[in-house]
Amino acid sequence: NFWTQVLNEPEYIEKICGTTNINACKLAKNIQSVRKFVYIGAGITNMNIDENAKYSLKAKVMLGQFRAKTGVEKCVKDLFGDNGICFRPLGIAGVEQRSIFGYNYMGNKLPFYDYDWAKKLYHYLSPKTVTAQQIAQDCFDFIEMDQTMDMKTIKFHCANSYNQE
Repeated sequence: NFWTQVLNEPEYIEKICGTTNINACKLAKNIQSVRKFVYIGAGITNMNIDENAKYSLKAKVMLGQFRAKTGVEKCVKDLFGDNGICFRPLGIAGVEQRSIFGYNYMGNKLPFYDYDWAKKLYHYLSPKTVTAQQIAQDCFDFIEMDQTMDMKTIKFHCANSYNQE
């Protein structure tokens, strides 16, 4: 949440945003039946965060997120190697449930995305916007891949740790 990030230090945000995912990665590695690991993070390579500018609003809001996401990606790479992948969506369109004033609301994460004109606008503003369905398909495609395939040549919908597109 935006206000949680503004009102707290980057170290706190890094802890709450990264620790859970790192723990999940470590736990998965210790389970014998888990052969592959998929992490859905964010387009961190385009954040342009200056870690020395910790008093700017952008650094205050994004630094903890940036550190958390890079920490999880390092954990996935270290523990799973080529059997792990980190998807990095910049924008995700898809239905989500929110509670507003005690009422549950279901709607697209990107308003009006279901309309062609809005979809074109979102893709114009952020060409790497993907749908939740496309990310899910990418996850299944990665899990079902044969070990002999070259990861750098596979075309996923979403940017990832193998090809930045």
